[in-house]
Parts: sequence; C-alpha cells; structure tokens
Amino acid sequence: MQIFLAILVCTALGLVWTSRRAYRLRRQRTIAGFVSGGWVSVFFGIALGPSGLGLVSRESVLQSVPLIAAALGAVGFMVGFQLRVSVLRTIPGEFYRAAVADVLLTAALVGGIALVGLRVWVPEATASELWLPMAFLIAASFGWSMETRSLGTQASPHLGLWVRVTGALLGIAAIVCFGLASKSVERDALGVLHFSWDRALLKALHTVALALAIGFMGRFMIGLTRDRAGQQFAVFLGLIAFTAGSAKQLDISPLFSSLLAGVVIANLKAPGLRAFESFVARGEHVMGAFFGVLAGILLKVEPAMAPLMLGVAIFAARGLVKPAVVRIDPPDLHELTPLGVATCRMRLAGAVIRQSPIMLALGVSLILIEPSLFHKQLVAVMVLTGVLCELQVTFMLHYRRADERGADAEAVAS
Repeated sequence: MQIFLAILVCTALGLVWTSRRAYRLRRQRTIAGFVSGGWVSVFFGIALGPSGLGLVSRESVLQSVPLIAAALGAVGFMVGFQLRVSVLRTIPGEFYRAAVADVLLTAALVGGIALVGLRVWVPEATASELWLPMAFLIAASFGWSMETRSLGTQASPHLGLWVRVTGALLGIAAIVCFGLASKSVERDALGVLHFSWDRALLKALHTVALALAIGFMGRFMIGLTRDRAGQQFAVFLGLIAFTAGSAKQLDISPLFSSLLAGVVIANLKAPGLRAFESFVARGEHVMGAFFGVLAGILLKVEPAMAPLMLGVAIFAARGLVKPAVVRIDPPDLHELTPLGVATCRMRLAGAVIRQSPIMLALGVSLILIEPSLFHKQLVAVMVLTGVLCELQVTFMLHYRRADERGADAEAVAS
C-alpha cells in the first residue's frame, strides 16, 4: 500500500509539473531552478518518508526493485536517444572542450575532497569500500542543471544551447562513470568487498551485448508502431521491462545498459524513430518527479559533522570548478553589448553551479546496489549540496537584479 502511495504522489507531481499553469509558474526564475533540479519532489519525498511523516517506509520502496529498475531503464533510454552520431557531429568543438574540462576538474577536486571527507567520516573503511561512494560523489558532481530561464531574455540562443548541450554530455558522462565503477568491486563468499577488474570487463561486455540485442529488437518494434501513441507506449514499456529484467539477471546496471541500447536504436534509423523519441521525451518531467520522491524517501538525514562538512565542501568545490569551466572556454557572446556580456556571464556562472538532476537517479541506483545506511546518508549529502547550490544561485540572481534596477534608476535620473 505504501509504495502505491509513493507512485500516486510521483504521478500527481508529474502531471502538475506538465500542466499549463505549472508551466507559467516555472517561468519565474527562482521557481524554475527548484523545480527543474527536482528539489520540490525531493522535499515531498522527505515529507512522505521516515525523515518526515513516516507514511512510506524505505523497506516498502525497496521491495519494488523491478519497478525502480524499469524507471532507471526509462531514464537511460531518454538519455541514450540523444546520442545520434549525425547530431553529435553538428555540436561545436567548444561544447566538447567544456565538457572535458568539467570532467577533469570535477574528478580532481571533488575526488580529493571525497577521499579526505570519507576517510574522516569512516576511517576504518578500506579502499575498495570507499570506491563506490567516491564514484557516486564524483559522477553526481558532473555537469549542471539544464534549466535556462535564469539566463534571462538578454541571453543569446547560443548561450542557452551551450548550457543544455554540455549539460546533456556531462549527464551521459556521469551515467557511464558510475555504471563502470559500480561493477569494479564485488563481495566474496565472506562478504568482504574487494576490487575485481576481470568482473568489470566481463560486465562491460555483457552490457554492450545486451544493448546491441535490445537495440536491434527495438528498431523492429518501433517500426511497427506507425506513430500511434498507444502502440508507442506499449513498445516503450516492453523495452524498459525487458532491459531491466535482463540487466537484473546479468547483474549489470539497468541505467547504463538502457543508455547504450538507446544509443544503438537512435543510430539504426528505424522507421518512426523521431516520433517515438518525441513520445518518450514527454515523460521527462514524470521521471524527474518519480526519482525526486524516491530519493527523498530513501535518503537518511544524519545530523553529524562529517557528512555535513562533506556536503558543504562539495558545494564550495562546485562554486570553484563550474565558473572555471566557463572561463576556460567561454561561449561566444560577441553579439551582445558589454553590459549584456557581463550580465550573461554572471547568470551563466549561476546556471552551471546548479546540481544536475541526474544525481537523483544515480543516488537511487547507489541505494539499490547496496541499501546500507551509509549509502542513504551519501544521497542526503548530495541533496544538501544541490539545495545549497540553488540557494546560492537564487541569491546571485536577486543581487544582480537589484544592481540592474539601481543602474536603470541612475540612468533615468541622469
């Protein structure tokens, strides 16, 4: 009964966020950031779960692993459909350079912070026991929210495209990084966790083989839909269910395997594929609400100094790394006035500080791999980081608007 309550809330939130009234509400910059980042859904999940009213227990949610795995598969397909080679060739080189810079800087700085912070938090843990938590913290810190309303009306279309495309590339990098890292460790017969690179290679080959099989099967099934919504829905459910079930049997990540399957389907040029991709993309807000509520229910708030300081340190690292990525290879703003350039750079710095919502799917994946108290606390750490980022960006936008109003008043007075 409890899991059905959670699903009902997720569905209701998804329908609310996609309504016309909510769309008008999301046009407000402050609200847009909290909604697009998934934080409103997370707060609903916290209120429903053991950290709030206790209406839904973590155990009841974890009993519905097949449903959650299928939802992870849906997210993987949504992301994988974007990786069409013909589209990737049209992306400017500066977008790829920015994505690579973010991956390298984030892995170096957040990785160092995570290593120190986790050693302080759990000093008795071995390197293999810290491997997956570190991979989660690093992968969850890749990229940023692809919300562009906070850029303002003065921003050029190129600037909004830069935020969305680089954010999408980094979301893919996060899924791949976490998917590979999650299969690099395993527990032996005594329950001791250790590295297993042979296993990681084997699981990677299993993932590729499964993706190819589902990709060719999906191409055939999509060709039968004939752009009919009911048939498209049935095919999509079949694909994600088959992918999630096969991934469970092969002990591989449903998120990573469905991403690769989506890539295969997107590049096979199936009849009706564009209409199918458009149909699938309509579920993004529902999936965002679903994982936000799940993460809120599953996370464990621990009022201890070590996790709190780790979250604040990662927040500070984002404030350093993300604007640095913009400065390393800034997007082209030559068509704007000097004042417009300054305004757009400030808003762009705020946009890239925001936490990527893919973190919520990664957090749920982490808990599914091993539903330990430590992993639930790690998800709470990243939620804290994301909320702090949103509050910082809200303050930055408010401060900038106050300066702009003051400048306009001085211009009128003169």
